[in-house]
Amino acid sequence: GTDGSPTDNTQNAGGGGGGNGGSGGFGGDAWSSNLSSGGEGGAVFPATIDRLALGGGGGAGVRNNSDGDNQASSAAAGGGIIFIRANSLTGTGTLTANGAGAYNGTLNDAGGGGGSGGTIVILTATGGESGLTLNVNGGNGGNAWQIQPYSLGNRHGPGGGGGGGVIFVSGAPASASVSGGASGLTLKPGVPYGATAGNPGAS
Repeated sequence: GTDGSPTDNTQNAGGGGGGNGGSGGFGGDAWSSNLSSGGEGGAVFPATIDRLALGGGGGAGVRNNSDGDNQASSAAAGGGIIFIRANSLTGTGTLTANGAGAYNGTLNDAGGGGGSGGTIVILTATGGESGLTLNVNGGNGGNAWQIQPYSLGNRHGPGGGGGGGVIFVSGAPASASVSGGASGLTLKPGVPYGATAGNPGAS
C-alpha cells in the first residue's frame, strides 16, 4: 500500500501477506484517515509439478515512530521448498514448510504481513506416503500497538496473514495442511481494523 501521507509516513497502514497456493491477506487500514490503504496480499502462484515457487514474503507496514526498534513493522519470510523423489517410503514423519509469522511487538506503528506457506513435493514409485504429515501453512500477520487500550483514534493497521502453500504428493498422506495465516490485531482488546487472513493453499 501507499501511505496516505508519503512525506512523513504517519498514516501507518499494515503490510499485506505473502502469496503462493493461496493469496495473502490485506494489510489493515490507515491511522487517522481510516482509509483502506493497507498493502495488497500476494497473488496465487499457478503451481504445477514442473513449475514451483518458494512461499512469498509479506510486505512491511508503514512506520514513523519506532526508531528504537529495528524490527518494528517488519514482515515475515515465506516457507521453503521440500522435494523428495524416491522408490518408496517407510515409517512416519512430518515435513513442514510453513511461512513465518510477522513481528508482534510494534508500538504506535503498523504491523507487517505474514509469509506464505512454501511447497512440498513427494513422489514415490511404490508408495509409503500414508505415514506423512505435511504442513505448508501461512504465517500470521503482525500486531500493531496491541498493548495500548482500545480507542478509535489509536487504531493502526495490522498485517495481513500469509496464504497457504502448495502440496503435490503421489499418494494420500496421513494429513496435509495448507491453511492461511490469521491477520494481526491492533489495540487491546484487539481488532483487525481492515486486515484480513490469508487464503488456503492448494493440495
